[in-house]
Amino acid sequence: MHAARPHSSRPIRSVLKDVRQLHRVEHVGESEWTPLIAIVGLFLFLLSVELLTFGIVEGAFRLLASAA
Repeated sequence: MHAARPHSSRPIRSVLKDVRQLHRVEHVGESEWTPLIAIVGLFLFLLSVELLTFGIVEGAFRLLASAA
């Protein structure tokens, strides 16, 4: 039998490295892609806030509905 290998985090590190590079490009502002990077970043931020809010409201609704 083979010993279990720990899960590799290389793909995650690669994605994080790319995101950090995009963040640097956006802050420097010298790229033609800067507005698109900023808009996509804002969209992803607002989407995450919306999903969090939806989850809280849906959870509270289900909790209160089951109590009635």
